[in-house]
Amino acid sequence: MPKTPTVLYPDAMSVGQLVRQWGKSHDFVRRMINEGKLAVDERGLVTNSALRDFMHQHATELD
Repeated sequence: MPKTPTVLYPDAMSVGQLVRQWGKSHDFVRRMINEGKLAVDERGLVTNSALRDFMHQHATELD
């Protein structure tokens, strides 16, 4: 079965991309969003600036 193509945005990442990059579960990433620790834009994507803010304030969550 062919893989679904991944759309790449130069200014943001999808939840699935973060799951793969961080090696965490989908539920973990969604929990960070629901708790307000990780912001998404109107497209439902995590922007580079939101990711940078998360890393400065909540990086220990990834341990």
